[in-house]
Amino acid sequence: MSDSATITREQLLTVYVATELGGKAVDSNHFSYAGLAKSTYSFGLLQFDVGHSGADNNNPVEDFLTANGFGTADIKDLKSHGGLSREKLDALDAKLQAIPQAKIDQFTNDQLDRRVADVGSAIDRVRALNPTAADAIVQDPKLQLGIADYANQFGHAGPQLVGFLAGKSETLKTTGITVQAGNPPTREDIQTFIGATQFGHNPANARGVAGREERFNKAMDELGLGSATQNQQRSADSMAHPKSLRQGDRGEAVGITQQQLRDLGYTDAKGKPLPVDNDFGPSTYAAVKAFQSDQGLTSDGVVGKDTANALTTQVDALQKNQGPNALNGPTAFDITKDSSVHDMFEAICAAAGKGDINGMTAVGHAYAQSPEGLAGLAMGAQANQMQAQVMQQAQLLQQQAQTQVRQQGPVMTR
Repeated sequence: MSDSATITREQLLTVYVATELGGKAVDSNHFSYAGLAKSTYSFGLLQFDVGHSGADNNNPVEDFLTANGFGTADIKDLKSHGGLSREKLDALDAKLQAIPQAKIDQFTNDQLDRRVADVGSAIDRVRALNPTAADAIVQDPKLQLGIADYANQFGHAGPQLVGFLAGKSETLKTTGITVQAGNPPTREDIQTFIGATQFGHNPANARGVAGREERFNKAMDELGLGSATQNQQRSADSMAHPKSLRQGDRGEAVGITQQQLRDLGYTDAKGKPLPVDNDFGPSTYAAVKAFQSDQGLTSDGVVGKDTANALTTQVDALQKNQGPNALNGPTAFDITKDSSVHDMFEAICAAAGKGDINGMTAVGHAYAQSPEGLAGLAMGAQANQMQAQVMQQAQLLQQQAQTQVRQQGPVMTR
């Protein structure tokens, strides 16, 4: 594989979460259909398209699903261009969610590495036509990420895009439109090329193209690639805090961070407690970004000095709020959809007694996703009556909690 690309796994994941999921990593654990271009059903942080093969005609996404319990009929359904019933999608989602998170994380990392290498291969092909243009791409991570995002959307960086980046005048076969990149090429040139494709030239897709571009630019801001000033600040911060933790790191320090995030209620993509395995994978990366966003920090997925300090402060505040008897029963942030109703009841009562509104909310969310909660919702009129009673009790608990908050001082928020 080519090593010409200079972008990182972390940068590429930030772009994909932004452009494919709108920054909502929690949506990655279901199959979805974009309904655009030649897309089929997709899943994961990178929105792996089940029906798309790479430039080498291999389909690692299909291979991964087949190796993890999906049959021939399942794959055929997922390769369709929409139209699956909700019942069928729920069954396929259940199979997806049964795959161990560690396997999904490893597959995600492997595909990120492969796509970084694919960008390197595109640079090598540009170099064969125009070495100066290739050198410019190597020095421009924003352009490299643009190439990767194009390949993720359209399948791969084909020969016309390569010729275009090398400075050749290219007439696109599907539209007859002729385009030529600047010298040197830039990320904006990629948008020009997309606008000349059959997909980009269709007025019906104008909003989708503009929305993806907006999300891409937001990702560039998160990565510090939006301006020269942000680049300088990011470089200075990296030099000042060389021990920052980032995706791909392993060790005890990663485990400590995972435990802190878990204690604060952050979960993996399946809504389960974040695993503490000393491996900074995609789930930990998404949890760090969510914590940073909640705390008003730069949401870059890197645990630098500010993020580490914020984690410690929030965990200390949580332990102080819980008091010395916190370990006598389940806490709100220990509760998952698989917990017993008894444990949920004890946890929400304990949270209410401490004025922990966030804890009460966390238990409520867990109950709503539990078998008992889902069964209750399916009971129609009885569920409506139950919900009214629960809401009345919750309002009373919240009023009591807020009274205690005013007496005890501020309550920690995520």
